[in-house]
Amino acid sequence: MTTETDARDLQEGAAHEVLKKVLTEAMGPLDSLDAARAAQTVAEYQELLKVIVQHTPDMEVETMAQSMAEVLIERGMAQGIEQGMVQGKAEGIAEGETRAKQMNILKLLQFRFDTIPQALTDQITSIQSLALLDMLFEQVLAAQTLEDIHWQNHKEG
Repeated sequence: MTTETDARDLQEGAAHEVLKKVLTEAMGPLDSLDAARAAQTVAEYQELLKVIVQHTPDMEVETMAQSMAEVLIERGMAQGIEQGMVQGKAEGIAEGETRAKQMNILKLLQFRFDTIPQALTDQITSIQSLALLDMLFEQVLAAQTLEDIHWQNHKEG
């Protein structure tokens, strides 16, 4: 009887190790997945878990598969957070560049023409296009008077 039990234990141990290896290898490409794909993969692992549990009730596969699903969820969340941070940083840089160009135009206007009407200040600070701000800067630089600047060409919309 001991030999039978030992043989069964060895088989279960070997099956457990094979399953562990297969699942570990399957997780490798997950580092490059986006959050939606990671969620789909988690669902696939949960389905795999159900199939494995049905066919191997005596093994600790369920616990291992649940742990792997938790790892996948954590990776997906971490990747989502990282993507959000990268996107937020890029948006912050773009906003800063826009604001700097707006302020440079206002400083140049003030330096060249002393007083700037509030409506003109509001119009300049409402422009978000870097290309429009660059063109406006060049026009302000070349203008002899405020009337020389073609303000209507710099309205967005």
